[in-house]
Amino acid sequence: MSRTLTTLGITAGTILVLTGCAFGSDSGGDADAGSDQTVAEACQVVTETIQSAVVDFEEGMSEDPAVAREALDEAAAELEGISDEVTNPEIAEILPDLQAGFAAMGEAIEAMSSGDVSQMEAMGEQFEESFTTFQELCLS
Repeated sequence: MSRTLTTLGITAGTILVLTGCAFGSDSGGDADAGSDQTVAEACQVVTETIQSAVVDFEEGMSEDPAVAREALDEAAAELEGISDEVTNPEIAEILPDLQAGFAAMGEAIEAMSSGDVSQMEAMGEQFEESFTTFQELCLS
């Protein structure tokens, strides 16, 4: 269980680093054809949503894993909800993966709180993949 909490902490830390870096980034200034929104503008919309979720997640993890799960579920729903605001095709394309990553992390936390750590590895891989793509686009 200690290793699982460490993995979860590392995952949360990774989210903070990625969103912190992306939020401060001026990358991707050009808008794609068919969209007036630049990559940087789209990244900012997504990052603001993720940052809010990370704060709720951190507060929840220190109190109750169920609260953390709710924060991650809310983040997944908010990412789905901002799809109309993200018109840049490159960023819009990764929104479903980011949403799925938050949903998977929420499921893994719920399972972990019941003693089932089997989902942690798959969640970590899915989460890492979607955030790596986000980082590549938003920090390039």
